[in-house]
Amino acid sequence: MRQFLRAVFLLTGTIIGAGIFSLPYSFLLSGFWPSFFGLIGLGFLTLVLNLFYVQVILKTPGDHQLTGYAKIYLGKKWRWLGSLAIILSTIGALFAYIVLGGYFFSLFFGQAPNFIYRLLFFCLGGIFLLKDFKTLSLVEGIFTLLLIGLTLIFPILGFKFFNWKSLTIPGSRVFAFYGPVLFALSGAAVIPEVEEVLRDKHRLLVLAVILGTLLPVIIYFLFAFSVLLISGSFTTVDALTGLLIWSPDLVRAGAAIGILSCLTSFISLADVLKELFYRDFSWPQKFSLFVTILIPFLAVFLNISWFLEIVSLTGTFAVGLVGIIICFLFWHLAKTLTVRILVLILILILSLGMVAKFLG
Repeated sequence: MRQFLRAVFLLTGTIIGAGIFSLPYSFLLSGFWPSFFGLIGLGFLTLVLNLFYVQVILKTPGDHQLTGYAKIYLGKKWRWLGSLAIILSTIGALFAYIVLGGYFFSLFFGQAPNFIYRLLFFCLGGIFLLKDFKTLSLVEGIFTLLLIGLTLIFPILGFKFFNWKSLTIPGSRVFAFYGPVLFALSGAAVIPEVEEVLRDKHRLLVLAVILGTLLPVIIYFLFAFSVLLISGSFTTVDALTGLLIWSPDLVRAGAAIGILSCLTSFISLADVLKELFYRDFSWPQKFSLFVTILIPFLAVFLNISWFLEIVSLTGTFAVGLVGIIICFLFWHLAKTLTVRILVLILILILSLGMVAKFLG
């Protein structure tokens, strides 16, 4: 049971990151019903993609990341495309976590955003990354339990401030939710590590991935719409600043959620990037770790104004490309026409999302 819970929390903790704080504002732009059905629809899409990836991992000998599987099933050229997809999506996420994590430290301590807090967040993430994998999984589990608890408490604390008329605010951009939601739900990169945790209990892997994917959808719904119901048309890009006029204590609780969510995801995805360099690029382990730590350090010099654009672009293009590659990998394992039609539908949705973002 302990291994199973560690696997679930590893996936859940990776998925629930900085993206959760982009949702209230993007939902405001889209309107309640498009956002509600968009969250459910993209949650289902993400779950199917994750289960596709599980089957690829289980049916392929050896330990690999996405790039390794792309090389095995699709050829060397796809390996480099897979590398680009996973590296861009991971780096984009790491950048977003540092920018927002530092911002939440400043909110928690009631001070103006500055370089020091971004550096503090980066150093904390780096310290945990230097720990071994067993320690990393344990930290993920503890942080994720705290995160879920805080996120569930948030709508309870804010209920007295709810204004139900906020749900009727008309959206100005119906599909504004797409990139942020896809980014917020991304976690496929850590599934090989989830499989590693349950290597002796593969029968539990599918259930762990289902729970690890669906829990964030529920948490996102509770958090995003709670913020929207409180802030209404004053909802801000970071989700929390708009709550200051209602309850500074609520903002501090939200900042605590933010720090935990960003930190858990930063640790997991940085470990994924390190493993990609080590396993699939065959770089020395210490050098892989050095590069993994060096790249996101650049985000220490960015500020909060970069956050939403990083999330939107990363979700639409990098995460979308990862999803398309997973679909092509699973195509080789699909046995029936119905399943292959489903694969094609997912590829079409992800491709249209990229085209719409590019044209828009």
